Amino acid sequence: MTVNKLPDVGRIQGLTRTAGFDVPRIVVSLQYTDRSNRWHEVEMPFLDAMYLLNLLKAMQQDVGFAMPDDPFAAKP
Repeated sequence: MTVNKLPDVGRIQGLTRTAGFDVPRIVVSLQYTDRSNRWHEVEMPFLDAMYLLNLLKAMQQDVGFAMPDDPFAAKP
């Protein structure tokens, strides 16, 4: 089995979802730019996006990282 590798992420640009509240039909779209500033989009079902969120939260706890309110804010 082969895996299609997406372009590396330079910066996450945004996240949107389809309208409505019918959870099985909601689609989440993640937009990002690569290191060459080209835009890409990945779509996934809402429940898969929530599973990804849980995986990231578990990873955050394992690493002991406390997320700042604004991770991109300039340091004084």
